[in-house]
Amino acid sequence: MTHKGTELFLILLATLPGAALALSTDRDQPVHIEADRGELDDVKGVTIYEGRVVVTQGSIKITGDRVVLYYDDQRDISRAEAVGKPATYQQLSDGETEPLKARALRMDYQVKDGVIDLYDDASVVQTGNSLFGSRITYDTVNERVKASRSGSGEDRVRVILTPKAKDGGKDGKKDGAPEPAKGQPANAGPGKGAAR
Repeated sequence: MTHKGTELFLILLATLPGAALALSTDRDQPVHIEADRGELDDVKGVTIYEGRVVVTQGSIKITGDRVVLYYDDQRDISRAEAVGKPATYQQLSDGETEPLKARALRMDYQVKDGVIDLYDDASVVQTGNSLFGSRITYDTVNERVKASRSGSGEDRVRVILTPKAKDGGKDGKKDGAPEPAKGQPANAGPGKGAAR
C-alpha cells in the first residue's frame, strides 16, 4: 500500500515469532552506563554520553557513538536516543533464549511506551526472522512492527521469515527428514551400507 505515493508501509502483527514482551524483570534492574564522556543537565533531566557508549539494564543493551537519556520527575529514564554506525538495541523476552536485536543509524526508544523507532538502514532480527527498512517502529507492548522505505529512496522493505524446526515424530525423526533407501541402514548416507 502506498501512502502519498512515497512511502510503502508494511504492518507485521506478531510475524516475528518470539517478539513478545520484554523480560518482566528488566525494569527492576539497575542501569549501567559506560562512555568516553558524559554530561548531566539536572535541571532539564538530560544526560549526554559520547564515545563507544554502552547502556545496560537487565537484558536490555543499547550502544551508540552518542546516547542521550531523558529522565522523568521520578528520575526514571523515559526516553533514550542513540546515534551510531550503527546504534544497536537488544533485549531478551520472557520465555526466549535468543534476544531481539535491532540496529540503525539512529534510534529513539520511548521507554515507558515500549516503542522503538529505528531510522536509516534499520533492521530487527529475532529467532532467524529479519525485517529491514529505512524506518522501523517496533512496539514491544502490543507486539507490532511497522516498516517503511524512505520518502525519496529506492530501497524497499525486506522481510525474511525462517520456518520453525518441526518436532520429532513418534519414531524420533524430524518431520520432513528423508527416509533411508530400502536395504540401507538408517544412519547410512548415499553410497554407504549398500552392496557394491
